[in-house]
Amino acid sequence: MSIRQDGSGNPEAAITLDYNPKRQVAGGAIRTARGVVNGEATTDKVSVTTGFGIHREYTKNFTTYDMIKLTAETEAYLKSVNAGNVNFDLANFPALAIIGDEILTTIESILTPINQQIVASLIAHVGHNFVTGDALSPDILLYNAEGMMRTDFWDFINAIKRRHNYSGRLIIIGGDTMAGYLDKRNIVAVNNLGLNQQAMLNTIAADFFYDPEIEAQLGTGEVIIQEANASCFQTILEHAYMIKQKRMANTSYGKMAINLGQYSAPTFNLDMDLRARENDTAWPTLDVTPSIHGGVFLRPAGYLANYGGWQNVTGTWRAKLIA
Repeated sequence: MSIRQDGSGNPEAAITLDYNPKRQVAGGAIRTARGVVNGEATTDKVSVTTGFGIHREYTKNFTTYDMIKLTAETEAYLKSVNAGNVNFDLANFPALAIIGDEILTTIESILTPINQQIVASLIAHVGHNFVTGDALSPDILLYNAEGMMRTDFWDFINAIKRRHNYSGRLIIIGGDTMAGYLDKRNIVAVNNLGLNQQAMLNTIAADFFYDPEIEAQLGTGEVIIQEANASCFQTILEHAYMIKQKRMANTSYGKMAINLGQYSAPTFNLDMDLRARENDTAWPTLDVTPSIHGGVFLRPAGYLANYGGWQNVTGTWRAKLIA
């Protein structure tokens, strides 16, 4: 990771990936007999740079009354701030639950637009699919005329893994249509050849993540399918890597973390920057600003090979599920 300046002179983190894709030997270069010839020149590496250009923050203002409900707590808080720490440990500062509650009830103001931007990046990253021969969304039926589940989608997933030589776990991101289909994973159709969807899912080696934003941007039934290393959203703690001071002028710099729960997927922690600015007004106030800064890495087309159609493969695909 390196730090550079963006167009406005602000510091911006960036990661440069160097890689050497498979290249096809030029015609006539492979001989069938021993000989002395001039070989092909070696090729330079290919580089792609991911900039951490996504930033969201908002500020909540707290009055003196909010901060001094408990005198002893306020004195301990002031001592902590003067020492260069912003410590919102509720065990030590129970009244500061006011701050935590305000942040918790408004944190979607930061996370929702970031999620929308990430989804838009995934959609733009869709590349060539050897199964369909293009980058379009094939229509896949989920149920037959009697309402029983079909295996078409799982056949499609298996075909993607097979045709793209991928042995890892695929990631499927979809909305209500996909979630409804998976909700039936424990239901076996009443016939001799019933589909046990859970058993089917266990053999596919795919992970599903529910995000209604996929259908909001692409349309009902649309899903994104991708290899696990085809994209990555990474955050950077600016206060840890770019702002080394814990306190500057009337502002203290720290961090916070929130737990994000997901539908049918593990909960994970998201670290965020946090700064608190004291305002010397007639009645002092405190501005508390949570912020998040990151970037989206998208594996470039041609990363695996630059010929035979692979030059258009990104590891991200689409499909439209018909319920």
